[in-house]
Amino acid sequence: MTGTPFVALDYDPKVPLHARLLDPAPPILPIGALAAGPLRAALEQVWEEREDWSRRGRELAAAMRERAA
Repeated sequence: MTGTPFVALDYDPKVPLHARLLDPAPPILPIGALAAGPLRAALEQVWEEREDWSRRGRELAAAMRERAA
């Protein structure tokens, strides 16, 4: 994890599990029902909150590295 904000596209059960490691989780959209409107809204939300998402992603990555050591 690099702290890059993202929208999770749920194509496999591991995707929402991984996305929910962040609290709160980023938008998770089911790939089978993907539509332009909800995708655009999710991307705009993450972009507007990008600094917060980035910080939380970096914090989670650091915690995971510490835990793995």
